[in-house]
Amino acid sequence: MTTRKPSEEESKIEGNQINGFTFQDGETGAPVFDDVPAYFECKVVDDFSHGDHSVYLGEVVAAKTRDAEAVPLVEWETSMHYGG
Repeated sequence: MTTRKPSEEESKIEGNQINGFTFQDGETGAPVFDDVPAYFECKVVDDFSHGDHSVYLGEVVAAKTRDAEAVPLVEWETSMHYGG
C-alpha cells in the first residue's frame, strides 16, 4: 500500500497549504497539519482482507502532542455514531 497526498481534483493544494491549512511533510511523507493539537503517523505493516472489507495494521512511526490542554472531539459530539 502506498500513501499519497490529495490530488488537485480532491483539494486545492498551493505550496505547503491544503485548502488554506498549512502543513509540513511528516516522517512518512504524509502531510501533517500545523494547527492540530496532536498527531501520529503510521506505516502499514499488514492487511487483513475478507470479501470487500480490509483492515490495516499500522505501526506508529511518529507522534507529537502540541497542545496538551486541547479538548478532544468525541464521537457523540459529531453526527457519526457507531453502534457496534
